[in-house]
Amino acid sequence: ILLGAENQCSNKRQTRNLWSPALKKSGQEISYWRQRLSTKGLLDESTKTLGLKLQLPVTLQQPMTVEVCKFYLDIAWKSFNGIKKQAREHRMKFLKERAKEHA
Repeated sequence: ILLGAENQCSNKRQTRNLWSPALKKSGQEISYWRQRLSTKGLLDESTKTLGLKLQLPVTLQQPMTVEVCKFYLDIAWKSFNGIKKQAREHRMKFLKERAKEHA
């Protein structure tokens, strides 16, 4: 009840991005590449698990240089920003797919 009231009164709703699985995945890709940079391109267990969850190719699941990680992080940010600009379309597509599944 409190959360519903807070959502009705919140002004954050006007500026926030509409959620979609594509937006979530692109945000997780940014997290993945940030983790890779924090370990200087090496793979720790949590990063490897996140990479498998994101279904990244095996070629990206190898140790790599910091420069290559920065390159992929830049690509992830560009992808995220592109999806964010089209958040409404992604959200509508997601809702239509869910409606078809439940019909």
